Amino acid sequence: MKYFKVLLLSLLFILGTQNVFAGVIVDGVPQTDGNSILNPDIDGGTIDGTVIGGTTPAAGSFTDIVATGAIDTAYSTVASHATTSAIWAATNVINFTGTETITDFPAADQAGAQRYLICAGATVFTHGGSITVKGGATYTAAANEIVIVTATATTAFHVASLSQSGAVLESDFDANTILRATTDDTPQAMAIAEQTIVGRKTGANIDDLSATEVRAILNVADGATANSADATLLDRANHTGGQASSTITALATDKILGRATAGAGVIEEIACTAAGRAILDDADAAAQIVTLGAATAPTVYAKTTSATLTATEVSGLNTLHNDGAGGEVILTWLGLVTGQEGMFYVNDARYLQIKAPAATTIRIGAVTTAANGYVRSNVVGNWIRIKAMPDGLVVFGYGGNWTYDE
Repeated sequence: MKYFKVLLLSLLFILGTQNVFAGVIVDGVPQTDGNSILNPDIDGGTIDGTVIGGTTPAAGSFTDIVATGAIDTAYSTVASHATTSAIWAATNVINFTGTETITDFPAADQAGAQRYLICAGATVFTHGGSITVKGGATYTAAANEIVIVTATATTAFHVASLSQSGAVLESDFDANTILRATTDDTPQAMAIAEQTIVGRKTGANIDDLSATEVRAILNVADGATANSADATLLDRANHTGGQASSTITALATDKILGRATAGAGVIEEIACTAAGRAILDDADAAAQIVTLGAATAPTVYAKTTSATLTATEVSGLNTLHNDGAGGEVILTWLGLVTGQEGMFYVNDARYLQIKAPAATTIRIGAVTTAANGYVRSNVVGNWIRIKAMPDGLVVFGYGGNWTYDE
């Protein structure tokens, strides 16, 4: 019976508690779901030792905060200090006064803590140690520049600027502006002047290039001919050096390049037949005579004794000279045949004598020898050219002194 009473009292207490929560109504709206209070409005007291309610509640820690409106934070002032700037004990947005060189910050409450510093003056943030500055270099913030400090660990901090001086705005650009950076993470607008080439030479940043720098990149030597109008460039009078014959094209058949028209002027194509080409490659006039079929190649005959000339010896432009071994050499022309001729040369300091055939004379200019007459010389190097004509032998040229009989 005793145990039954205890159980009955427990059941009555539970039912009574449910009825109390179920009966809570505020402004005609039920505030429970049968088991817990909905939308509580608590103006005082504590939860787990933390004061709640009032206009200035104590700090608390929350896993997530979800707001459908703005979360407004306070604004405070903190004086800059090299190592102990009290930013973590202040509000999220801070008026950061002074112009200290910052080398460290106090420990943050936790990693992820973040402060917005509005620098009142030129403040230096030193890259190194516990501070990592965006861009990897010490940064000086200008007055009114916004700098974000983020705790990546309680004793490690990342510093980045939000100032417009470090950003590139649309208003910085016109139709003649490009984007460039001279160091990593520092984009900036670069206006390009007229007649300007922008590039990057070895070991340098993107920049305007001088004419010398452009030529170096293009591998064009200083002093190279500047560009000119087509008419000037195509005018051969402005060209220097030679042109390989293999590069000359569009020539007609049987033509050589030269100028047949009198006076100076442009190069012309001159007719060059197969017959003409046949003698152009001959080494000398004698070879050309052979090519033309006019005679055999000239021959040199050494005469050691007096003799009568043969038809072969006086055909073409053969050369005959005295050897001197037999003393004076007298060469008698055979019977007169028009067109025969010979070149005679004194090779030895003894007389070389050319004698006309019977009843025939030798004419030297206005002088004529007697019938069966002669011309002679004993001076080494003297020469004489004699040709048979219808009226006798005629001297067509000579060098040195030659005597003759009268």
